Amino acid sequence: MRPALLLGWVFALLLACLFGALGAWQYGRGVAKTAFLEAWDSALEAPPETLLPWRRAEVVERPQPVTGRIDALDGGRWLLLDNARRGSEVGLRAYFIASVGDDRGLLVDAGWLPFDRARGLPDMPPLPRQEPADGLLVPWPGQGIALGESGFAAAGQPTLLLRLERERLAADAGVDLVDGLLRLAPRDGAAFARDLDALPNTLPAEKHFGYALQWWGLAFATLVVATVLTLRRRPR
Repeated sequence: MRPALLLGWVFALLLACLFGALGAWQYGRGVAKTAFLEAWDSALEAPPETLLPWRRAEVVERPQPVTGRIDALDGGRWLLLDNARRGSEVGLRAYFIASVGDDRGLLVDAGWLPFDRARGLPDMPPLPRQEPADGLLVPWPGQGIALGESGFAAAGQPTLLLRLERERLAADAGVDLVDGLLRLAPRDGAAFARDLDALPNTLPAEKHFGYALQWWGLAFATLVVATVLTLRRRPR
């Protein structure tokens, strides 16, 4: 085989392997999200456990229905996650840290609210006291690629966040944060819009499977093109 042809095939095989690996990664993401959705649906139908007193030391790995009441951490603040979607709208998702005893805290998703950047951060209500804790304990959400670092406002003041970085939130609050968060269920009279959608701001499993097929199709097409070019170069 001529050196140029050999080099072309090495490049084609490397490219096909890359496309195949990306397809396998997307397929794995789809499988994981399918399993997560099944666990989520099961949690919505399961009887809730009492949230407090807190006895869970483990990482929250799957949705768990809970009930009870919680208090915001003394000296805490509202944590407002920027660029949070609710349907077609983009706004803020409001979080606070609840005290769960023994210098431990639990991040609580209190719901979504609109955000007009021209007017600055919205006026926030007092932090919840004896808030109904009906909802789901869920794993800590993935944060994607860090494109900037969140800064904290003065103590007790609402803070706009770009990411939910558990270590930084724990250091700001002065507590050990549980590796998971509480999504509060919809309730009449709640300060913010709530839902228990399983995958807010993320792609559904079907999208990942579709992307996997596209990457595998590119891998197959690369090999087909390399084969056709090889056959055309054969001496007659």
